Order: sequence, then structure tokens, then C-alpha cells
Amino acid sequence: MRRLISAGLLLYSMVAIADVCPSKGETIQTIAYTKSFQCPIGTIHVEGAANPEKYQSCLGDVPAAKEQVWLTRKGLPSEILPSVRSLSPEDNALIQHKLWVVAKVACDGPTGIHIDFWGGGNCDQCTKSVEYEFDGHGGLKNTHIK
Repeated sequence: MRRLISAGLLLYSMVAIADVCPSKGETIQTIAYTKSFQCPIGTIHVEGAANPEKYQSCLGDVPAAKEQVWLTRKGLPSEILPSVRSLSPEDNALIQHKLWVVAKVACDGPTGIHIDFWGGGNCDQCTKSVEYEFDGHGGLKNTHIK
């Protein structure tokens, strides 16, 4: 009888911590979010959509469904900053198939921005740093992954 109760408790605990995944064909209702960071060159806006918390363990390490980074400067139109994917070789499947989200933004003097991106997990290829350098007129001069 004790073994039966132990087996039942073990099974119950395994079901209680099982992944909750969306049903086949279910439309996932994401939650929009924005973050803003002020630097001398302008304001960095991060716009994204987060997956519902109940699906986090099923949908992967990164809690977002999508994310994009914009730069707004006084007197100039807003522009999308190049992403980790667009700056990486297309044949690098590990980078191209990850969703990269902003982990940290740092101002780099009056004409630069440094953004750390996270692609989920805990590995050497799970984070990428991108440096954006602008000219004296606010145009993007140089961008590279560190």
C-alpha cells in the first residue's frame, strides 16, 4: 500500500510541474511591452511582445515572441537599428534561428550606443554585444558585433 501511495504522489508531482503548452492551432495572445533608454545620441526604444507566463517553459528560454529596437533623434526620422541577425552571416543557423532580446543598453559617449542581446540559454553563443557608432549628423556610421 505504501508503494502505491508513493507512486501516486510521484505521478501527481510530475503532472503538477509538466509544461503547459498552447493547444494545436491556438492563437497565443502576446502582451505588448516597450522600454526606453536615453543616450546623448537619442532615445533607444525597444518594442516587443511577450508570451504569456504560463507558456514560458514550453516556448523556450526567451520570454518574448518578437522584439525590435528603434532610435529616435531630435529632428531626424526614427530608424530601426540593425539586429544581431542582420549583422551575422546568414549561414550561421544558431544565430539566425534565435530570437534576440535586449538585455542591457549603455551609452558610449556622445555618438555611440552599446547593446547586449540575449538569445536564451547559458552558453558562449547565447549573448551578443553590438556597438552602434553615429556620425556628427546623427547618421549610422559603423555597426559591429563584439
